[in-house]
Amino acid sequence: MVSVMAGVIDPEQAFNGFSHPAVITVAAVLVISSGLAVSGVIDRIAHIVVPPLKNLFFQISIMSSFSALLSAMMNNVAALAFLMPATIDSAKKVKRSPALLLMPLSFG
Repeated sequence: MVSVMAGVIDPEQAFNGFSHPAVITVAAVLVISSGLAVSGVIDRIAHIVVPPLKNLFFQISIMSSFSALLSAMMNNVAALAFLMPATIDSAKKVKRSPALLLMPLSFG
């Protein structure tokens, strides 16, 4: 039986999780993708790679294929963070919920 002790956690244990490579990767990816979005790089790529197609099937196919291609060359989280802003903009242009596109994008 595992006993749970209530009390104060020492500072070393409280911050141990932040040193895990996954946490550092996600934080770095979010910072980089925000910088790319603010600089306008994402918008330029979005016009080329993620066209605002009326047909949902084709839009998902193109985005997922490009996501898979990027994931083959870089971190999966980075590829997703790179394409998320472009996907959301593309969905808004055709008046479609971004939720319809983001889940297939993450699978790609």
